[in-house]
Amino acid sequence: MRISKLIGGLTTAASNGSSDDYIKQLGLSLGTFCADSKIMQLNEELYSLEICRKAPNLEDDVMEKRQESFILSQNECIRVGTRCSVDKSIVHTDGEWTVIMEEKTIHVYQEGCLLSRIVKPKHGKVLTDDAMFGGTSFTKNYEEALFVYVAEAEEEPENKIAPGSNIHPRFQSDYGEKYVGVKQPTIFVVELTKGIVRRWFTDDKGEAFCQPCFRPGTNILAYRKLPQSDLKLGAVYCFNRPATICIDDQVVSASRLARSPSWSPDGKFLCFLSADFATHDGPASLTMYDPKEERIQQIAAGLWGIVKFQHWADDTHLVLNELCRSTPTVSLISTKTKTRTIFRQSATAITAGAGYIILHRQRLSDPGDIVCAALHSSSEQDILVPIRSIGAVLGNYGKDAITEYWTAPEASTSQDSTILSIDNFEAILKLPSHTKERCPLIVMPHGGPHSATRAAYSVPTAFLNARGMASLEINYQGSIGFDSYDVLPGNISTRDVEDCVAATRLALEKFSSILDPDRVAVCGGSHGGFLSGHLAIQYPSIFKVCCMRNPVTNLLTMMSSDIPDWLFVEGLGNKWMTDPDFTFSSSLTMNALDDEALATLRRCSPITKAHTVSVPTLIALGLRDRRCPPSQGLEYFRALPEATPKILLTYPEDDHAIDRPWSTADHWIQIVMWLEKYLFNNNNTT
Repeated sequence: MRISKLIGGLTTAASNGSSDDYIKQLGLSLGTFCADSKIMQLNEELYSLEICRKAPNLEDDVMEKRQESFILSQNECIRVGTRCSVDKSIVHTDGEWTVIMEEKTIHVYQEGCLLSRIVKPKHGKVLTDDAMFGGTSFTKNYEEALFVYVAEAEEEPENKIAPGSNIHPRFQSDYGEKYVGVKQPTIFVVELTKGIVRRWFTDDKGEAFCQPCFRPGTNILAYRKLPQSDLKLGAVYCFNRPATICIDDQVVSASRLARSPSWSPDGKFLCFLSADFATHDGPASLTMYDPKEERIQQIAAGLWGIVKFQHWADDTHLVLNELCRSTPTVSLISTKTKTRTIFRQSATAITAGAGYIILHRQRLSDPGDIVCAALHSSSEQDILVPIRSIGAVLGNYGKDAITEYWTAPEASTSQDSTILSIDNFEAILKLPSHTKERCPLIVMPHGGPHSATRAAYSVPTAFLNARGMASLEINYQGSIGFDSYDVLPGNISTRDVEDCVAATRLALEKFSSILDPDRVAVCGGSHGGFLSGHLAIQYPSIFKVCCMRNPVTNLLTMMSSDIPDWLFVEGLGNKWMTDPDFTFSSSLTMNALDDEALATLRRCSPITKAHTVSVPTLIALGLRDRRCPPSQGLEYFRALPEATPKILLTYPEDDHAIDRPWSTADHWIQIVMWLEKYLFNNNNTT
């Protein structure tokens, strides 16, 4: 593979390394552990373990699913197989039954033998994610074996384009970013022994049904229901969308924001997450429903950063991946004692079952490893079995490089990296492993703004560290994991900017022998791009280079986003935060705002001062972005002074995340070369 192919013909070598060094040092991704990772008990001594992970395949520019199988005992772990899948998605396997879904066909296997091939019914995209809509579930009793999945319902006939017609269907609102075309998710059931597929609900009244979960050993189904709406808002990363939890036809959730139902393995209790906040993320509670007593009880509150839980270690212990300030934390919730305890910090649970938890332990300086821990272990010394070291997928990754997939590159981040505490927030400083002189500092505010950067190994920062630059990831006030998350609405462009400046100054002061105050840059995406623009405008004496990825630059034109509610809550604040009846509707437009509100939004917008920018500025845009429309970055780029060094990168097939493998590689390499050009005083051409 040629580096010139990867980065669009770029062949100019950097002064501190050849162009091939970039792709060799770039780890594209640690991958994403999938929900269908699982551990099952085979007998009294042996367990089967499957670890599924999605990661980029540069050869084909696709996300590829790797599934590794292990046999686990009390003192060793043996890998017994590896499976790679791009076209097929194994959506469920429980030992006896395996369901494989292709574009038009569902393959059903029983005990390894093909039982039937079922033609899929006409419906839209199958939703395999677990965070917002997707999910699968299996049940078996003496009468039948059933498997359910979620897909976009079939389009109504009047909305279809007739063959050969130039007439397009009328507009229908969808769930936006990552869910383009998804308007009405619904549940489909596969009757495995009969070989038929049907919709679970036939009279749905335009409602959305998702996240199905069978009560073990029965055909009683719990699920999440979203109300019918002609104006849908973006769903991904937004956990404040109204929904209820139902069992069959009965609503069991009291909160207006409910999600992620999960039955205990013995079927006695249904647990789900509930919340009530106006921002796109906030503290959640864990609620338990007892169907026998028909009683709802909150058993844990103040849970941060939980995308979805699906891990039961046994009948009474639920495993949660949460965030405690900046630290990823695995917690145990006991449904019996109603207590919550920290099981491990700086770790993530991949799966759990049969009294064991499979952990991904992470460190700031390296990707860490995967281990198996007993449920009732109390310390790191009780780790049962080491399973795997883990590493980033390297740029020269190929289909057959299975060992490279798991092998970590040489550590590029120093063990001296640390978490800085500043009043009510934190910043994660990662230093290069080998520095003979003071190095540049790249400040990296996250997006959201109600999200957070986890104190763990990060592929982009490792790439920066490998190129001799330090990184500072800032969880400013408003970040999840901290009690100060609700202070930011109405204060964006001031409080978050001030926090970034305070963290930068503290890092430069405490590490003055390592960090060069004259070589500081800022790099962020989405709301982090918004902050990057403000920092370059307000503090050009500190921030000498600016890189923005799909930034917000003009709040007055953000109504075209898939989350226009963001504009009102974050830009105008408490008026909308404190209204319990606030819902975004088609009548809530810019015309509803008075002159003072419009002036506030304009004052918050970097575009108003773009003509004063003097620092070199790179902007990267995914042209299919529904969250921060590309016009935001394009408008800002055009407003920059002619004399200001600038470059605009566009990715026609990418959305907000810019996460297609080739695009990920290209834009991070371009960013690093832009930083090196202006921070290392060389004359490279980008």
